[in-house]
Amino acid sequence: MSIPNPQTDIACFIGEVRHRRLRPAAHQFSYRSFFFRLDAGLLDSALSTQALQSPSPEQASTQSSANAVAEAEADKHFRAGGSLWPLFGLNRPALISMHANDHGSGRPGESLSAWLMALLNEHGVPRPASIRLLAYPRVLGYQFKPVSFWLCDDENGDCVAVVAEVHNTFSGRHAYVLSAQSLETTHAGVSIGEGPNRKLRDGQTLSTSKCFTVSPFCTISGLYRFRFYNQKARSLSRIEYHDEQGLLLITSLSGQRIALSKSNLLKLALGIPWQSLLVIVRIHWQALKLWLKKVPFFGPNQTPPPPQSLPSQGT
Repeated sequence: MSIPNPQTDIACFIGEVRHRRLRPAAHQFSYRSFFFRLDAGLLDSALSTQALQSPSPEQASTQSSANAVAEAEADKHFRAGGSLWPLFGLNRPALISMHANDHGSGRPGESLSAWLMALLNEHGVPRPASIRLLAYPRVLGYQFKPVSFWLCDDENGDCVAVVAEVHNTFSGRHAYVLSAQSLETTHAGVSIGEGPNRKLRDGQTLSTSKCFTVSPFCTISGLYRFRFYNQKARSLSRIEYHDEQGLLLITSLSGQRIALSKSNLLKLALGIPWQSLLVIVRIHWQALKLWLKKVPFFGPNQTPPPPQSLPSQGT
């Protein structure tokens, strides 16, 4: 792992999160937010491009040792004068920071890389050549990340899978693996999901059955539809939730890239203070509004049903 280059390895985006519920009572909101897209190797050296592209476990082990040395140098870089620390840090306290232990299975002793690579292997995804993480940061040491996205690319820079890592306010977590097998057909009925190594492109629809409770005001049934636009200067992640009656929720996280500088980091911290804490506060505030609108409450401990068939795009 090389010393992080803020202009290439870490991207900062400022934008907003939107949420719209269609029924049984209409409800919507939007908030300003900021988030990061960074090389996953900056959080776990075993997820660096060098380690991922090592042809054998022995070379990967050797590379991992070399990465540990490089990671120590990176630590010095962020602490040295002229660096972004203490406004921004990787795996260390800072005003705004990203940490490996905010992600993964949560099981003691399991590294971030072990969790992610096992997950991809379980779903038949070829070993990526590089992995990026799109996620909210910690702010003043506090974190809550409703959803994070792991963008897995091949050696040509084409996306082969996206892992949507979801956390709820009840300390639960789940990961949805979206690959070529998740691709829906086009409106013309032509298959775009054939072949295990098919590449994913911006704007394609990826579907998966819901099997995890996020909001207790929704049943644990139906399907999610994801669409992603991850460009150099812009990022948009859109999620639709469809239950038995059709489209119910639309959520999106979008942002424009800004320069990763001390002045911009300070502006973000002052302009959107306590962002991570406010996520929790706002979730409960919106839950109160739904309760006052008499939206049915199903609770957090629901049993997932068997996988369901995909409704048509027109629902």
